[in-house]
Amino acid sequence: EGRGCRGAWLIKGDAVLGVDLRHAQVTDKDEAAKRATVRLPLPTVLQSRVDHDKTRTWEVRRTTWVPWKSDEDKLRDQVMREAQKLVGTTAGSGEYIGQARASVETTLRAFFEELGWRVDINWDKPAAQPQQ
Repeated sequence: EGRGCRGAWLIKGDAVLGVDLRHAQVTDKDEAAKRATVRLPLPTVLQSRVDHDKTRTWEVRRTTWVPWKSDEDKLRDQVMREAQKLVGTTAGSGEYIGQARASVETTLRAFFEELGWRVDINWDKPAAQPQQ
């Protein structure tokens, strides 16, 4: 709501999550048994976006009777910026971070198995959440 109007949108978006492997650390390695333990940083949201082809405007109404005091285009621009932030925040939730972790573990284990190594993955601890 703002800029002389009120609106509602159905937002469709997606995000890319990933792990920065530059911060990977081998914490234990047994050359003879070809076993290793790797510590990884937690996955993070690398990019989020609103899918403008699938996002729909539910309704937009003017909230002012003055004809030149509403700007639906500026409201929509503001809403899309906030929607993109919301998509990123949602993608960074525990559920999606967990899915990304499982995907990274599967991929890395398969990669190292091709080289004849068995790899265990340990993850950094999540950062403490600020209290509200």
